[in-house]
Amino acid sequence: MESTEKARSEVGCRAFCINSAKLPHMMYFIGGAPRLGKSILATKLLNDRGISWLSTDALCATRRGADMQFSNVMHLETAQIVQRQFNSAHMMAETLRQFIEKQLKTQDDFTLEGVHLLPTLVGHIQKIRPTEVKNVFVVSTDKNLALLGLRADMREENWMRGASEEMQSAMADFVVGYSKEIKRQAEEEGLAVFERTENFQKDVEAMMRLLQ
Repeated sequence: MESTEKARSEVGCRAFCINSAKLPHMMYFIGGAPRLGKSILATKLLNDRGISWLSTDALCATRRGADMQFSNVMHLETAQIVQRQFNSAHMMAETLRQFIEKQLKTQDDFTLEGVHLLPTLVGHIQKIRPTEVKNVFVVSTDKNLALLGLRADMREENWMRGASEEMQSAMADFVVGYSKEIKRQAEEEGLAVFERTENFQKDVEAMMRLLQ
């Protein structure tokens, strides 16, 4: 009787271990330039796979001085705007690191998306937790495509909807400038980079494959 119970226990343990191995928890990072569909991609992960998500903007709102309002800086040179965004991201780095470490301990799948995610931070997390991280950095280094994307986004929550030609052009320049630097850093870290095209639906499908 005792040997039978022991055998059942061992079988149960093996079954539990096998099931656990099939369901590893995962942290998804979606970084890159603004206005390129990061939140839409995160929402698709939620709808298709039931993975909760949060934008770094929400965490940024808790950190005074870390949020950059584009309307307040659009008059600056593109390089200056890019640098200010990187300054904002660096200011948020420790807050994001702490949030990520806490989230990884929950053992739940989760997506963090946003312009504040730096390749250096994601690369560090991936090096120490390689089996628990998936990532993609979304970029657009073509101004015409960046403008096309800005004008095509007619969602109510899109604060750029109805923006002046001047603001759209300044934002497109910023998207391209930020994309080039993010792409360079991500490639140095060995992270996934996705260059947007004019076909958003196909882009989303391709990025979803990168996050499988």
